[in-house]
Amino acid sequence: MDKFLKAKHWQIFLLTFGFPFILQIILMPVMIITNNPTLFMTIMPIISLLCMVVFFIVFILLQRHLRL
Repeated sequence: MDKFLKAKHWQIFLLTFGFPFILQIILMPVMIITNNPTLFMTIMPIISLLCMVVFFIVFILLQRHLRL
């Protein structure tokens, strides 16, 4: 858990916003080319939940660290 506290601001940004954005850019053409929207509908909620979990973990760790 200390890895999140020692992470730079750009690393946290990439985990919470950059990764889902790049994945969406990749998945949209794949969905259009294959004409299979179920791929997008199954993968994106999972990725979004993972990124939200990382986002909340960072806030919880910051709150615990500042409470000293």
